[in-house]
Amino acid sequence: MAPRVEDIFRTLLPREVVVVVATPEMWSEQLHPVEERYVRGAVTKRIREFAAGRACARRALAALGFDNFPLQVVGDRSPLWPAGVLGSITHTDQFCAAAVCRRGTIKGFGIDAERAVPLPEDMIPIVCTPNESASLMGFGRPGLWAKLVFSAKESIYKSYFPETRTFLDFHDVEVSLNRDENRFVGVLNNDGVPSLCGRRSFFGSYATSYDILFTVVTVE
Repeated sequence: MAPRVEDIFRTLLPREVVVVVATPEMWSEQLHPVEERYVRGAVTKRIREFAAGRACARRALAALGFDNFPLQVVGDRSPLWPAGVLGSITHTDQFCAAAVCRRGTIKGFGIDAERAVPLPEDMIPIVCTPNESASLMGFGRPGLWAKLVFSAKESIYKSYFPETRTFLDFHDVEVSLNRDENRFVGVLNNDGVPSLCGRRSFFGSYATSYDILFTVVTVE
């Protein structure tokens, strides 16, 4: 029996990370008044995704003792989590989830969900390094595996940016997939970007279910 969609991230993340997956009604949930200004004038699709992400985040934060916490946006467009809390939000057009934990042994983590459809051919050289592209040619359906590399890099970035406040281009990270164990390793291959807590390698895992690719990176 396939795991429930709401359980997939929970199986990939450490136990201390709280995960909430959006239910259908959460996509139209009322935003906190201080959150509304960030999507004022936005199209309906953007408002729904934003609302679902904030609804998931509020419920996850409540499990850590932060009741009805308004999740604001800082200048770089990243969420402003409570002090001492790490968080990550992801969504597709039909799936949304948020995950949080207290900062401690976990120094960073990121989650990402993507529709399990091939990455457009013209996007592959933008997302993948030459080494990655060459390795994917040995797989069936390289466009779909390129989409997994895209998702892995998104999770790596979400685990990396809150601590370093440094943007990463796709080619700043090179990902190697271990298809036998559903794991991957991403290495910072740009010497010009800082390490995260002395680390330049990021270890993650992935799953595919319900036509969604799920990736997770945790830095402990």
